[in-house]
Amino acid sequence: MGKSRVIEDHKMEELGVGLGEESNNQQAEASIQRQGASCRLRIQRTMQFLVHACQCHSANCSLPSCPKMKRVMQHTKGCKRKTSGGCPICKQFIALCCLHAKLCQENNCQVLFCVYIRRRLDLNSSSSSCVVSCSAGG
Repeated sequence: MGKSRVIEDHKMEELGVGLGEESNNQQAEASIQRQGASCRLRIQRTMQFLVHACQCHSANCSLPSCPKMKRVMQHTKGCKRKTSGGCPICKQFIALCCLHAKLCQENNCQVLFCVYIRRRLDLNSSSSSCVVSCSAGG
């Protein structure tokens, strides 16, 4: 017969390659938390761009997001599909305005739709919801 092998008893160590089931779950949860934090940060930054663009009167603003946000606002003001919910640009913009309105404390806020949305939220406080998705850019 052949040579007999001596098998030593080794303690297995996980090297962080994510092969263990528990490790995968922990890594997935950590990834989701990072993505959630990243998403919240993008939404917060986009809301700041929204406030700036609504208050900015410069045609040549140096903030790169300002002209883009102003174009989105102009689009939303004139879009015919927004009332039926068929325009993804308007849907995302209005959701952003809704989220802003939920947090806004200014009586005469210049953000598009803010005062109107706050009134609607006050009237329907129990059933109102605003949803903003990170997948639509920002």
